[in-house]
Amino acid sequence: MSPSLQTEDIATVVWAAMEFAHFDRCIIVGKDEGAQWAVGVACELSVRANVAGVVLVGPSSPPCEACAELEAPAMIIWARDDDVSSIDGLGDWCDALDERCAPTSVKECAEGGHRVDAVLKKSNEGIAEVCRGHRNPGHDWVPRLQASGARLA
Repeated sequence: MSPSLQTEDIATVVWAAMEFAHFDRCIIVGKDEGAQWAVGVACELSVRANVAGVVLVGPSSPPCEACAELEAPAMIIWARDDDVSSIDGLGDWCDALDERCAPTSVKECAEGGHRVDAVLKKSNEGIAEVCRGHRNPGHDWVPRLQASGARLA
């Protein structure tokens, strides 16, 4: 990404995509450095109320400072064999997200490396289970996903 690109720019794109699709809520997904961007975007005032959840896949460490401001539920998915973003950083991410009022769910996957498709393929049932159990009044993203036709298992 361009160094001149800011989280508010990405938030504007998220807002425009939601408007175009006629959605009032979204889930922001980020992998590696994109996970830090995802947290930052979810904290932007222009979309904060519309973010139903954040999914962080093998996030790069250390966690960003915006974690403390994240109001949406967060899910961390990390493969133990990720050789790019070591799972050793999981504790730091859990600590950074622990001071919030919203829930944080963690799914450690045995394999999948640094590839989202491989992690989901190898652990789809476990991740669907985490999604189904990841609920918070006001941020109940699973029923909204299912209502939109998304399949979780």
